[in-house]
Amino acid sequence: MGCGSSKSTDEPLLEEFLVYETENGYPQPRPPVNRKEECFDSRDYMDIDSNAQKVLATPQSTNDSLIGEITRECTTDLQKLRAVYMWLAAQKIESENYPKITDNSTPRGYMKNIKHKNGSYTAFFTLLCRAAGLPCVIVKGKGKSLNYEVGDQDFTNLNSQWTAVYVDKSWRLVHPLWSFRAVTGFSKGNWTMIEKEGQAVNKKESKSSGNDVVQLNEFYFLTDPDEFIYKCRPDKEPWQLLSQPWSMDKYINVPYCHPNFFQYGLKHDKDLKCILKSQKGKCWIDIMHSENVDPTLKYELFYNEKESRRQAPTDKRLDRFVAYNNEVDSKGVVIRFPVEGVFKIIFRGFCEFKLECDKIGETVNEFPNNPEFGYGQGITAKKGGINSATPTNGFIDLARAQRKTFSINVDDPAKVTTTLKSGDNKTDFSDHVTQDISGNRVNIDVTMPDNPDVTDCVLQISVASKPALNYLLSTDKIVNENKNKGDPVRDSLTRATRGTDIDILQRAINEFENKGLEDKGDLTGAKARLQELIEDQNASRTDEALDRRIRDRLKQATEENDTDELEGAINEFTANRLEDRGDLTDAKQRLLDLYTSALQKSTAERNLNKLEDIVERAKNSMVCGSLKNSQVMLDAERTIRQLRRLQQYLSRVLAMKQTTVSEITSYKRPKQCVHDVMKATFLLLGEKDKALNRWEHIQSLTKRLGKESLIRRIKQFDVINLRLPVANRSDRLLGVYGELEVRENSAGAGTFYNWSYNMIKEVKGNDS
Repeated sequence: MGCGSSKSTDEPLLEEFLVYETENGYPQPRPPVNRKEECFDSRDYMDIDSNAQKVLATPQSTNDSLIGEITRECTTDLQKLRAVYMWLAAQKIESENYPKITDNSTPRGYMKNIKHKNGSYTAFFTLLCRAAGLPCVIVKGKGKSLNYEVGDQDFTNLNSQWTAVYVDKSWRLVHPLWSFRAVTGFSKGNWTMIEKEGQAVNKKESKSSGNDVVQLNEFYFLTDPDEFIYKCRPDKEPWQLLSQPWSMDKYINVPYCHPNFFQYGLKHDKDLKCILKSQKGKCWIDIMHSENVDPTLKYELFYNEKESRRQAPTDKRLDRFVAYNNEVDSKGVVIRFPVEGVFKIIFRGFCEFKLECDKIGETVNEFPNNPEFGYGQGITAKKGGINSATPTNGFIDLARAQRKTFSINVDDPAKVTTTLKSGDNKTDFSDHVTQDISGNRVNIDVTMPDNPDVTDCVLQISVASKPALNYLLSTDKIVNENKNKGDPVRDSLTRATRGTDIDILQRAINEFENKGLEDKGDLTGAKARLQELIEDQNASRTDEALDRRIRDRLKQATEENDTDELEGAINEFTANRLEDRGDLTDAKQRLLDLYTSALQKSTAERNLNKLEDIVERAKNSMVCGSLKNSQVMLDAERTIRQLRRLQQYLSRVLAMKQTTVSEITSYKRPKQCVHDVMKATFLLLGEKDKALNRWEHIQSLTKRLGKESLIRRIKQFDVINLRLPVANRSDRLLGVYGELEVRENSAGAGTFYNWSYNMIKEVKGNDS
């Protein structure tokens, strides 16, 4: 990384400061008791982050004094750890100068050593944690870092070090260097990009050492061990913090996953490797995710001429050799190789795989263009009104002239249209498709064209003229046989159990039982789901009069301003499983609008009790999900935190006795520090600067009683009305003194110093 100024400005250079990996008396390494998401939410630490980042390490700072400043407002070990982490994240170590710094044991001394490659972020973080009273261990091992290439088997030079910190009775992993620094644009120059999102590229990578960048990557703060192990493996097995530690062989060969892979909650098959061997000229990759997440896997396909021992062919287009299956809970990719050799596919931000093809298949034709939303029953199908589909997988193996039936359950079957076109989109085979409607179900019979020149066809199902569901039909056996081998009936039952179509689920149960397959809990679960769907269907046939009454109540509540009544009406509506004809959607939007308005109004009024009450009600409301991370909720929570702080600052003033205030008034010639503190206080309260230069004027203001009394004015003061220039002027007056010095001269002035200091801090925090 760059050092900024020349070394001469930092002379003398310092010797290395030794930081031991561990200390005596630390707890034994064990897996943490819970996951990161259960114990940490960065939104709860915004004030901690802000305060820590403002602290400066001076040439006089020691580790202890610096930590005292960084953790000054922390009350828990996790808050202290967070403060240390965010302080270090804010430091521009490599671009600063350290002239005349000669003590390598001080913060500035160790920062100087980091700049000149004689210290590490890991060791510095360890020193700071220990100074904060947090047990911290330096863990050494292997890391898939800058020089790692997906599929590498030799980890001799892939060394890394990170920390384990003991906090809240658990060891937690933190990788300081990877948290704060990264390199972009690094390349060994071994690969040629041949395809990007279906477009031919043919671009040879240039060898580059990359660029150092300063960035914050919070994945490496309190990382869960079962995710961290994909990136780093300790030399000492216990520090994996896993109940079932990984062998080195497993670590080397698991898929290469980036932080976003875990942050999106993605999963891969336990047998999936980072190096995939082709089968009949194809490779498959399947990624699972929850139905609430819909990641887009943008891919780039590369070819390695050196490892392939041949150049990429120039006599053919090398594009569209990746097809993309997009279901509601999984993403599947099939790669059809145009030539033999070594390839790499990168799903940007998520994961990478090395692909080895030793023999191409019978077909090397390009796939059709990937539809915008891929193949299979994904989110787009649901948005288009398709409630369920069989099959859900968008890849279909069909022999020439073979017939297959596709079934979909849709809100309006009359609006369903289909097309069948060849892979190159030049030939329309829609005459090979027939449709049959039964209730809300559309059965679509498709016959694969009996044409030796046609390998792939695309069946597109549209609703109201909008594409909603695509299937890729192929004679090239593009379905992952390993994934489906041996139990297609069981897989079909699992898929049907996830859906909502009673007839499809009943057929799947019948087929399962007719095959005499062993019930591994899936048949029992399917029958329970079937009964649930039947009961739901019966319950939805509500009496017309009750239906009308419930809808009328909802409509009336939607037109009024009573949130309790509106929530009650919505609850009754949903409990009776009535169909949403737009009235439920309107009611929920009205409820959201009412809570939004109430939050905005209470935030503006700045009444702590009322604001806390409306925030609590909003968080427990039916629209809490929409409000949770909204700007209006963030503003309300931020205001609550500020009002609580202001209340705390005010408490000292309210606890003052009148005699203490009278004591200040009695001074004829007060010490300068007392005069300046009282001047700063009255400046904040809106008095004119010039008049406050006379102590007699301050005395007269302090003597006032009733509504004009000093205590009453402070009680009614709201920092939101304080302007930054006034705060800066008061800050200059107070900045000359410390609270202890003022208190030694006047206990009352010390209390006003504390209040004024905190008011200034608040307004500067708001304007920063």
